[in-house]
This record gives sequence, structure tokens and C-alpha cells, in this order.
Amino acid sequence: MNKPGIQYGDQFFPQEEVMLRSARGATGLSSLGIGRDDTAAVMLRNDPVYLEATVAIRAIGALPVPINWHLRGEELQYILEDSGSKAFIIHSDLYHELIDFIPQDVHVIEVETPEILIESYGLDRDASALHTGNISWNMWTADLDPWTEEPELQTASMIYTSGTTGLPKGVRREASTQEQYEQQVKVVAGVFGLVPGVSTIIPAPLYHA
Repeated sequence: MNKPGIQYGDQFFPQEEVMLRSARGATGLSSLGIGRDDTAAVMLRNDPVYLEATVAIRAIGALPVPINWHLRGEELQYILEDSGSKAFIIHSDLYHELIDFIPQDVHVIEVETPEILIESYGLDRDASALHTGNISWNMWTADLDPWTEEPELQTASMIYTSGTTGLPKGVRREASTQEQYEQQVKVVAGVFGLVPGVSTIIPAPLYHA
């Protein structure tokens, strides 16, 4: 029977560790003043941190805003401003390219670009390291106490349309009932292989999901 967790390249992340880092990330996000019905944007390539961040944002009653990591310049700036995102979780190499298009009032939380992505995409190592002055997601999730409170509001996400008929439009998914939420958790756990005996290969970008 497979142990629940995430296989990422040669690394395996047990479910309990992923959830612990999510809980610690939730504490960090709350300390920035993010809470019920707020939004926080996530712009990451496929990485276990994507799941950690999404769960952390939802744990404090906020809505994650997944952003296509291919977007550049004004496209990114528009979504950050239109969504009202209070925080922006982003891989270091992407931040290096987009620093001039991130609103100054948005808290930047960097995820140091992992080696598997540097090698897979042929990225500049210097640009993939953490930038001085930003919050580090990995340091947060190593040092903070886990979030233990139940969210006042169960949330889904705020997804932006492709913008084929004008500017992209943010679609806020309605909050689930407790019964629906519990069922969704079971489904997601199965899809991501977080239940014993189930394995799923995810070749598509997580921002689609």
C-alpha cells in the first residue's frame, strides 16, 4: 500500500508534512492581515508548495487566485490589482522577471525555485535564488506555529477567464456547505494521491486545477 503524499521528481513529500507546512503558512498569511474573504495570488510552476499555499489560503477563509505563470507584465499587474490580492506567492525566477509589475502594497512571498525546475526549464541559477527583503515561504513553514483555528468561511478559489473577449474576468466560486466541503476534500485527496493505494500523475499545470 502506498504511503499518502506527493512524489516530485526524486523527492517524496509525505501528506502529514505537506499539511503541516500548509498550517504554518496559514499562520504566516494571517499575520499579514489576510483573513476572511480576502484574496491571495499564487503564481508557481508545478511544485508541492502550490498545494501547500492553496490549502493555507483557504484555511484562513481567504480565496486563492491561481495565475498562469506564462503571463507577463501588464497582464499580471491587472490581475493582481483587479483581484485585490493582499499577498502574492511566486517562484523566485518568475519574481526576478516580474518585479516591476507587482503593486507595492502586495506582500511578496517567494518560493525559492527548486533544482528540478531549474534543470527542467534551463533557468538562470542566479535569478532563481531568493531576493533580499522578501518573505520566504520555506522559512515560514519551517519556523511558524501551525494554524489550528477553523475558517469562518469555507472557500474555493477566484479563477480568471482567458480574456478572449476583453480583459480577464475574475470568477469567485461560491463557498461550499460543510457537507460539500468534506466531499471535495475527499475527492481532491484522491486526485492528488493523498489516500493510500491511489496514485495520480499530474502532467498539466496546477493553475488549471
